[in-house]
Amino acid sequence: MKKILFFQWHSFMNEGIVRALNKLAYAYDTFFYQFADWEKDDKFCELFRKKLKSQAYRCVFSVNYAPLLSNICEELGVLYISWVYDSPIHIRNMSSMTNSCNQIYFFDRGQALLFEQQGVCAGHLPLAVDTELWQKKIEGNRLLQKTDVSMVGQLYQTQYQYFTAPLDQYEKGYLEPVAKELISKTLPQNEIWNVNFPGCTLEEYKGILWDRIPDQNQYYRDNYKRTDRPDGSCIFSAAGLPETEAADGTDAGAVLSNYISIGTIKNMII
Repeated sequence: MKKILFFQWHSFMNEGIVRALNKLAYAYDTFFYQFADWEKDDKFCELFRKKLKSQAYRCVFSVNYAPLLSNICEELGVLYISWVYDSPIHIRNMSSMTNSCNQIYFFDRGQALLFEQQGVCAGHLPLAVDTELWQKKIEGNRLLQKTDVSMVGQLYQTQYQYFTAPLDQYEKGYLEPVAKELISKTLPQNEIWNVNFPGCTLEEYKGILWDRIPDQNQYYRDNYKRTDRPDGSCIFSAAGLPETEAADGTDAGAVLSNYISIGTIKNMII
C-alpha cells in the first residue's frame, strides 16, 4: 500500500494525528517544516518537491491549508488533503484552493459551504480530540482536575498588517475607522465586541449599524447533500442552507441587508 505523506509544522495536533494513523495501521512518512510565509518559500518548494518525487505517495495530508503544498501536488499529480481548524482561514491568496488535487475539510460548516459554492472541493469535518493524550494531561494536573471548563488554545500576536496588505486605500478606508473606533472604546470586563461584515461588494455596502443584538436563530439551516457511489452505497455530507431573512435590530439582519453590524456580547464565564 502506498504511504501517506503527513506534512507537519508547529501544530498541537501533530501528536494526536500520528497516534491515530498508528492505530489505524496506515503507512505514512512525515515531513516537518515551519513556514515564515505560507505563500512564498522557495527553499521549502525545492525540499518538498524532492521529497514528493522520492516515491509514489497515496496522498499528502496537512493540518490547515498550505497553498505551496497544493501547488506542488497539483504539479506532480498527487492528492492533497487538508483539515482546516482556523476560521477565518489564515491565508491571503486563495486562488490555489480550486486546484484539482485538493480535498479541503473545514471544521466550520458555514465556511465549507461558502468555499464549495466558489468551486472549491470542500467538506465539513468537525474538530476532534485525542482523548488518551488529554486524559494523561488531566490526571497529571491538579488544577485541571478541579476545573469544570477549560479553554484549550493560545493567544496570538496581531497579524493585522499581514491580512490588510492586499487591500487598497479605498478598501482600508472602510475597515480601519471601525477598528480604530472600537480600540478606543472601553468595555466592561465581561463584554467583547461582536463585529460582522457583509459578504457584498463595496458598491453594495450600505454603512454601519451599531448596537445590534445577536440573532437567536442559527445562520445555517440543516441540510445534507447525497452522493451515490458506484457500489450502491451513498454519502451524506453537510450542506447547510444560509438564511435569507433575520429579525430587525439583530447582527444577522444587518449583515443580510449589506451593513456592517457592531454590538457587544457578554462572556458569561468571566
